[in-house]
Amino acid sequence: MALPSNDIPRRSGIGSSGTATASAFRPGGAMTAGLGFALPARGEAIAVARRRVRAYLGGAGCDSDTVETAALLVSELTTNAVRHTASPVFECRVHFDGVRVRLEIEDQGGTPDRPERREPGPGDVDGRGLLLVDALCARWGVAEAPCGGRVVSAEIVPGR
Repeated sequence: MALPSNDIPRRSGIGSSGTATASAFRPGGAMTAGLGFALPARGEAIAVARRRVRAYLGGAGCDSDTVETAALLVSELTTNAVRHTASPVFECRVHFDGVRVRLEIEDQGGTPDRPERREPGPGDVDGRGLLLVDALCARWGVAEAPCGGRVVSAEIVPGR
């Protein structure tokens, strides 16, 4: 099920320097402790995002299966931001409140297309990323970002 647009929080003070902040989010927009960082929209940044998310979630006491699921989701969502936008940077936000993990990837746009799940054929070499996202998380969605780009979010409920 997709998240409604108003469920996507707005920017949490993440700068373009690539440094992490201590701001994240909770449904309804209230801020709580979490991890946020910006990286250049280049292929090598995907592994950096994955490592940072693993480190944060592991340190927050999240179970290893959920940590690995979150790392896979971050890989898929950041790959989409790198490959399918003209954004020079993307922002990653992650939060674990003891009940669920929420991930957000925000790009700066530059293309009119919104991410959407496709049904690729057997001979198609790509187009399966959001099918995977849909299968692995409790819910995900896309909303417009204040900068003109998009925020793609996903929630994981451990044990689901």
